[in-house]
Amino acid sequence: MHGKRLWVLICFLLLIPTPGWSEEVSDRDALNACLKNWGKHPFDEGNVNYRTIAPSVRVFGSGVSVQDVRETRQPELVLIKSNVSVFSKGTLKLLNPQGWYCLKSKVAVFSEVDIQIDCRANLASSSDGTTVLGSNEKKDGVTVFGTSKVTRIGCDKAN
Repeated sequence: MHGKRLWVLICFLLLIPTPGWSEEVSDRDALNACLKNWGKHPFDEGNVNYRTIAPSVRVFGSGVSVQDVRETRQPELVLIKSNVSVFSKGTLKLLNPQGWYCLKSKVAVFSEVDIQIDCRANLASSSDGTTVLGSNEKKDGVTVFGTSKVTRIGCDKAN
């Protein structure tokens, strides 16, 4: 009986309207929001070149995690498409020291999401976060009964 109640609760929580769920944000709007959140950045806002990381979905531990190990010599703007984790532990490894990573959206339901980012890289979210009975230290994306954290790595190599 407890399993049935849990599924009803999950379905109910997924139907709660939250900022960013009710309307689709274009990639361009997401990038503009990240650039605004950074304030000072090395990009020309009128003509922004960027790379995209495909959406990632993990459910009950199955699925792919995001791993970006590409290193560039110049600053690179990278848009990370939707990242969804349900009943899973997800990891986003963002390891380009010249990376300016923009999270379009992140959803964690009954999950733990660890964003591991190079110490010299930059990270911003295109929207404010929503947390329901969970922990989301970066205040990005939607976290329901879960945790989201950002871990800086490679700081011993940083200049």
